[in-house]
Amino acid sequence: MKLLSLYLTLVLTIALAGCSRPEPPPRPEVARPAKIFTVEGPEAMMIRSFPGEVRASDVAELAFRVGGEIVEFPANRGLQAKQGQLLARLDPADYQATVNQAQAQYNLAVAQFDRAADLIGRQLISQAEYDQRQALMKVRKADLTRAQNNLDYTQMFAPFDGVVARRLAENFESVAPGQVVLVMQTQQMIDVIVDVPESIIARVERTR
Repeated sequence: MKLLSLYLTLVLTIALAGCSRPEPPPRPEVARPAKIFTVEGPEAMMIRSFPGEVRASDVAELAFRVGGEIVEFPANRGLQAKQGQLLARLDPADYQATVNQAQAQYNLAVAQFDRAADLIGRQLISQAEYDQRQALMKVRKADLTRAQNNLDYTQMFAPFDGVVARRLAENFESVAPGQVVLVMQTQQMIDVIVDVPESIIARVERTR
């Protein structure tokens, strides 16, 4: 009985000793490295100003291919024109007269050639005379085509949809061939041309 009591006393003593063992100290926290960024506000940005110019992407200087007096000039500055719209017209009287004369000469040359073709078939003219009539007919045809083209050139049409930016002549004014009378430009696209120093451009290239 004494042995049992002694055994129980030892067990209780050991158990109490285990319960009163001190807890281990907490592990220290390890600092982790972090990236630091500096955020600058809009006021920290550098703003530079450079001289520039705004131009239309498509600009056309319009001139007549023939000379004469302007008798119709509806293209005022600021006019919104459609492609093919009449902008100006020269007096066509002299050019129409030239067409009429060229047409008459061509008709005569055709008649003479037709007669020569009939005569050479019956061997009444030489081959040389026949060739001469044929060559003359071709020359008269070219003259007529040139006269008709010049008559067409008395009218100026808009080459594209755009606005009349400048008007360099007035109605009833005589103009020479190739003299610019109108400047047209598109409104769809513009080019912005800015003069930037080379040092600034090189700095931007290095930061890319």
